[in-house]
Amino acid sequence: MKSSHVAAAMIFTLMICRPAASQNVPALADLESAAISDAKAPDLAFPEPFQQPIPQPPPPAEPELIQADTSWREYRTTIESFEERRHRFVHCKLKNGKVLTGLIRGIGRDGFSLHTNALGGPRILYKDLAEPPRPVPAVGTRLKQGAQWTGIGAVIVVVVPVLIVLSPLLFFSGAWQC
Repeated sequence: MKSSHVAAAMIFTLMICRPAASQNVPALADLESAAISDAKAPDLAFPEPFQQPIPQPPPPAEPELIQADTSWREYRTTIESFEERRHRFVHCKLKNGKVLTGLIRGIGRDGFSLHTNALGGPRILYKDLAEPPRPVPAVGTRLKQGAQWTGIGAVIVVVVPVLIVLSPLLFFSGAWQC
């Protein structure tokens, strides 16, 4: 209890002393010179003790970088427009010559994920695109991903009952102990 009173007294003292210490009383000579001449009044703003310096803005970019940046932004807005319909397949032509077809997922600041398979696909950066993605029907890709999902479902339907049937045998046989 006694230490809480001491802590409260210290906090109160710091609250009163800090503003009082930061106020400087101008000297009489400063007041007379300000009244007589048209000199600019001194700046009375005092910096905070923990104030961080304000960072300078970056230098202007070169025109080529600005054009490349606008193409990335164009690709990004095109891809974000595809986000409305999640089941729309798109062709993405990359700078290395590859053409990928899949579903757009996980749109981020620097790129997006293109699900070319049932469970995922590569992450594509906007700077790697050669041209804006375009929507396509992609019947073959739909069939491929449908077959993959069917295979995953079949494995689950077969494996789960087998594990349920074999779990008592594994438990009582002691095979689960290492």
